[in-house]
Amino acid sequence: MKQNLSVRAALWLGVLSMITVPVLTYLMLKRAMAAGVGPLEILALLLLAFPAADLASGMVHWFFDTYGQVNTPIFGAAVISPFREHHRDQKAILSHGFVETNCNSFTLGLLTCLPLYYFTENVTAPWFHRGIAFFLLTFWQAILANQVHKYAHADANNRMVRTLQRLHLFLPPEHHAVHHAAPYDRHYCIASGCMNRLLDFLHFWRGLEAALRWVGMRPAGSGPTPVQV
Repeated sequence: MKQNLSVRAALWLGVLSMITVPVLTYLMLKRAMAAGVGPLEILALLLLAFPAADLASGMVHWFFDTYGQVNTPIFGAAVISPFREHHRDQKAILSHGFVETNCNSFTLGLLTCLPLYYFTENVTAPWFHRGIAFFLLTFWQAILANQVHKYAHADANNRMVRTLQRLHLFLPPEHHAVHHAAPYDRHYCIASGCMNRLLDFLHFWRGLEAALRWVGMRPAGSGPTPVQV
């Protein structure tokens, strides 16, 4: 019963966030332009944000795939459980509506954007607002990563989505299939997937796990890989 209440509360908070986060983003980008950040600069920041958002999506995906349990307080039912369910049944994500798919991402957006908006209200330095714009553009791509991830598992998508997948602007299904092949410990990035090959080549995720073992954090799963499904 408590778990159901937790999930419902997360959904309602997600709905509120879906209304609030776009408004806060618009106001902060408008504030940045008033401070002297031009449209071409925002376009350049958008391009730089593309790989940054993919990395951010991978960090979240890797962490909740690898650490914690479904009964972990706060995060267990709302965040970790959907990640673990997805490994048991790849197509389960397709039964989730837009709110259920994206509520956690937007809630994180609200918890980040709301204090950022108020604490930077009186800052006028253009360099600062360039940083804020870069962060927002990165964050928005990362926020929408779950929806893009859902498209990668769909049996059919509309023409625009298929085109974006072919251009690797959205995560392509065949690229994401690498993550769902044993031992399920590669290709964690799900915004576009553009960072996956580089991070896997560098053994980035194994390095993070080794660093966390050093401070006492161990993967939730057993065996040679963090998640055995």
